[in-house]
Amino acid sequence: TARHARADRASDLTVRGEGFSQGAFYECQLEQQCDLPPCAVVRAPAAVVSKTELQCKGVSWGGLSGQFSIAVTKSGLAVAHTEAAPALVRVMPVLLSAEPATVTALGGGRITLGGAG
Repeated sequence: TARHARADRASDLTVRGEGFSQGAFYECQLEQQCDLPPCAVVRAPAAVVSKTELQCKGVSWGGLSGQFSIAVTKSGLAVAHTEAAPALVRVMPVLLSAEPATVTALGGGRITLGGAG
């Protein structure tokens, strides 16, 4: 299972469990952990790899970052967790650009940073 992801890229996440059925409709729901609800929820389809493994495909974070708990649904119904603690993924913010690319050591100039999350 991926424990970290980047805010600017879609991710495939592996969920391990038991009793997954080929042909059933599974979905991964990742809820951002935050202090003040409502928190963001990211959804992605899940493909059955085996009876003990699902693959959440192309999870797009939409520029969000932070910690997300993972839940799985089967045909819209929650799939029970086998562990007391929720599975978590940490989505890291990413610096994508800095303008201008160079500055003097004396400072005083404005720098613009661009990124995701």
